[in-house]
Amino acid sequence: RTKPAPKPGVQPSEAQRARELARFTPLAELFALISARGEDRQSIVEAASHIRQVVHEQIALMKGDSSRVILGGFQRGGSLAMLVTLMLALDEQRPVQLGGTACIN
Repeated sequence: RTKPAPKPGVQPSEAQRARELARFTPLAELFALISARGEDRQSIVEAASHIRQVVHEQIALMKGDSSRVILGGFQRGGSLAMLVTLMLALDEQRPVQLGGTACIN
């Protein structure tokens, strides 16, 4: 699936980028896993957008060294951590590779 071209000079918000990235098959499958637990897709996008913002803030505190940031979670939080990690890595505007992701069930 191709993404619509952004309008010149207009930067999408974190939530818009999260919604766009969520359409990719691996992320859509992860959304399905989280949604099956009773959460609606919009609340997952909002949570993922907030976590992405926090991750970017932490990377800035680490002087841009994203390898020093590790994201993790337990059960539903683990799924959300994996979702955010994939969204960060697949972001075409600001791809980020974290130091690691721990998902525990």
